[in-house]
Amino acid sequence: MYADKLHMNPGYENSYRPQDIESLHIVGSGWDGYYPVEYVCNFLLRQPESIQLDFYPFEDLQPAIEPYGRRYVVSSPDPQVGDTLFYLAKS
Repeated sequence: MYADKLHMNPGYENSYRPQDIESLHIVGSGWDGYYPVEYVCNFLLRQPESIQLDFYPFEDLQPAIEPYGRRYVVSSPDPQVGDTLFYLAKS
């Protein structure tokens, strides 16, 4: 499965913080659609390395949990934009 688009929380459209992503568009294995990042995080906790970014080098999405329990996802850091998630198309 691949993440090919992201949707930011209202008011955070220009943010480059993974915590400000509202949902991800996932394709493959019958998953075609947008899913809240909390749902994707929970899925990745149960099924690690099962969703990749839809561009080379197809990095795995990783679950992340803030100290107070908020769940989100990350990929790998990029010095230019922060997280490589932000190379996905925004909708």
